[in-house]
Amino acid sequence: MPSQTFSHAVMITSPSDEIWERLQQPATWEEIPGVDAVTDAKSAPDGSLQGFRFTTEVAGRSYRGTATITESEQPVHMLNEIETSEVRGSVDLTLEESGMETFLMAKMTVSPVGILSSMAFPVIAAAISSGFAEAVEKAATPDL
Repeated sequence: MPSQTFSHAVMITSPSDEIWERLQQPATWEEIPGVDAVTDAKSAPDGSLQGFRFTTEVAGRSYRGTATITESEQPVHMLNEIETSEVRGSVDLTLEESGMETFLMAKMTVSPVGILSSMAFPVIAAAISSGFAEAVEKAATPDL
């Protein structure tokens, strides 16, 4: 099956610890354009996010999915594995601090989950592509 990768980088005028803390909050993920709801969030005893369920609308269709944090190295790296009925993939976030600023690099890779979703995949990929940069900036910057 084909896959599509999207990436976006942004410099944020906050230390990486603050951005990392924001990424541990389910409400942060719910604020991302295209994500309609985040439910059933799970956190470790130290407060680090372990995963959640989400609902998103892409190309006029609603999808339910799960996000599971499979790698977490505070405050520099987080890897989320995502899965819906139509696509699966990952969201890879890397933070690099420089003084009071942090460079955030986000990369999302998605693949269709079957023959039918392969036919709709170009529309799904186009919808993700059109909002990915905004989603990254919104997740990292509370004032947007």
